[in-house]
Amino acid sequence: MLGFSLCLSRSTAAVLNVSCFVVVLPMCRGFCYLLYLLAGKHPCFSIRCWIDESKNIHIICDSTIVVASILHSVSHVINAQSFSRHYNYHFRDVNVANFCGQDPLDTILGTVPGVTGVAMVLVLCLLCSSSVSHVRYV
Repeated sequence: MLGFSLCLSRSTAAVLNVSCFVVVLPMCRGFCYLLYLLAGKHPCFSIRCWIDESKNIHIICDSTIVVASILHSVSHVINAQSFSRHYNYHFRDVNVANFCGQDPLDTILGTVPGVTGVAMVLVLCLLCSSSVSHVRYV
């Protein structure tokens, strides 16, 4: 019923889970200090790289979150359209749409995960717009 968009939405959700966990670690002073203490005892290049490039790692994680969020949102819109287009009366519990031909926007905004997803995309847009250097220094 859903095809490739289901795989895309689930895989980008996994990427978002990992990226949202990792994004705060490079900017955490306590964590970087702990890594610095470990790097003093062990000459491990990856630990030193993490400490020296923590801001760049943070920016890479942010970019990954933005791209994965866009792909995740688009795949859910395609999922809602597929649910509406391929509605099956025999599997009403599985289908999110209420009837064949339902507007995908109604399908998305008619569920709690859809409303919270739209809210999180709006918050992400605010975060992205406020992280631009021109906006920060004004």
